Amino acid sequence: MLEKLSRGFAEYVTILQHLRSHYFNQIDRLSRRGMEAIQESIAAEARSADHKARVDRLLDLYSAWRQSGDPALLPAMREAVAAIRAVDPEFKFDLPG
Repeated sequence: MLEKLSRGFAEYVTILQHLRSHYFNQIDRLSRRGMEAIQESIAAEARSADHKARVDRLLDLYSAWRQSGDPALLPAMREAVAAIRAVDPEFKFDLPG
């Protein structure tokens, strides 16, 4: 193994210099710009999943209300709509009754 390294030592040095000057600089740039973009992407996905869960809860309540007509479900539906509007003020839903 050492013999193989010694035969191509100059090439290995050239490769390592290239990596040092190019690859590791890319890692530094990714750390600054890319990590912020990745973190924002993750946060946006979490917000989207949270919004979807809130809407799903409202739809479940609405479906249960439609099937049963139980007026006791209306306060929970109002709370669900308020929770959705807290993160999406443009959300439109006309509550029954």
